[in-house]
Amino acid sequence: MSSPSLGVAFFSLGNRGPTQVAALGSELEDLGMDHLFVTESNNDAMTTMAVMACATSTATIGSAIANIYLRHPLHMAQAAAGVEEVSGGRMLLGLGVGHQMVNVDSLELDMSQPVRDMREYVELVRAGLASRGAPIGYEGSRFTARGPRATVAWAPDRRVPIVVAAHGPNMVRMAAEVSDGIFTSVVSRTQIARLRALMDEHCGMIGRDPSELRIYTMVYACIDDDASLALHRLRERVELTLIQINYRRQLRREGKLLGEALLTDADVAELGIAGSVEHARHLLGEYRAAGVDVPILAPFTRDPADVDTGYRSFSVDAYLALADLVGY
Repeated sequence: MSSPSLGVAFFSLGNRGPTQVAALGSELEDLGMDHLFVTESNNDAMTTMAVMACATSTATIGSAIANIYLRHPLHMAQAAAGVEEVSGGRMLLGLGVGHQMVNVDSLELDMSQPVRDMREYVELVRAGLASRGAPIGYEGSRFTARGPRATVAWAPDRRVPIVVAAHGPNMVRMAAEVSDGIFTSVVSRTQIARLRALMDEHCGMIGRDPSELRIYTMVYACIDDDASLALHRLRERVELTLIQINYRRQLRREGKLLGEALLTDADVAELGIAGSVEHARHLLGEYRAAGVDVPILAPFTRDPADVDTGYRSFSVDAYLALADLVGY
């Protein structure tokens, strides 16, 4: 009997570079984490993934997520082929459109057609990973690749999984057509069940087997026997995400953040894990029952400045219990 998958997400971790993040990843792989994800915020996810791949041996190495507007899809395909090679075939490419604060406010990039752009991006990355040195010849509305240099020097031996960050119905349907699943975060278990139902329904319409698609969900988690303190810390983390328009829109879609009203404690509790190990274990079961294939813990502790403890001392027993590895 195999144990269910459980992952962990690594943020840029302040001043910590790829080597230090990879060392943490290696420790958690030893504890049984079978998915290690790298976020992209003021850092390059692909570089950290490559270093993480060299520091580990069995866990899936994923991006959560790589911003499609920061790299041309051919460049992404070339980088992904490299990570796939150094990892020995353990890569998962998570792609997303990022946030207006970065793409528009800071870099003045056009993200007015995110669903169209994501479709083209995935198609061109797929073409690059399958090119085996032959020119691609892709013509899209946003992304184009042509000529003898439009290729990937070495091609992976397998079809690299690609998942798309998706919460809105149009992005979810598009992901069901061209990707291997969706990536979600700051989303309730009730909403995950709706997204799973939407994917299944669309798969029926396009003739695709819905079991081919997986849901990966980042779960903010504060594990502490003081439930009130843990909920307070979870609220701080969730509210920090609300500076991003995408997350505010997402919570309004769920019926939360009506007008200027603040999130209730019940709302916050639905958007992550706050409490004891046993409580967390129960909620992870709810995430899986809702349709999540790989819950991805984003742990933090009582002290927001104590980054490492959130990962290293989350604790060994907690990781083992949550991963359901005891007894296997």
